[in-house]
Amino acid sequence: GSAVNNTVRQIAGAIGTAVIVTVYATQATSHATNITAASSQQIASLASVFGSSDAYLFAAVLSLFTFVLTLFMPRKKATKTESVSG
Repeated sequence: GSAVNNTVRQIAGAIGTAVIVTVYATQATSHATNITAASSQQIASLASVFGSSDAYLFAAVLSLFTFVLTLFMPRKKATKTESVSG
């Protein structure tokens, strides 16, 4: 129950973080090879900014997709609770 849920959440968070960092690193490397006419310090700085921008955009698109997905998930039926009068 709760322990399995917590474990799955921890694993999903770790995988999500790894994916975002991979997108950042890949895009930063790609941008670094495309930036010309700048010093190595400027190239590293710009590549980092562009890579993080791409990673945030990826996370935003993924979040929007999952939000739309939740709109189509079935809802739990409300359970009736009986009040105990004393």
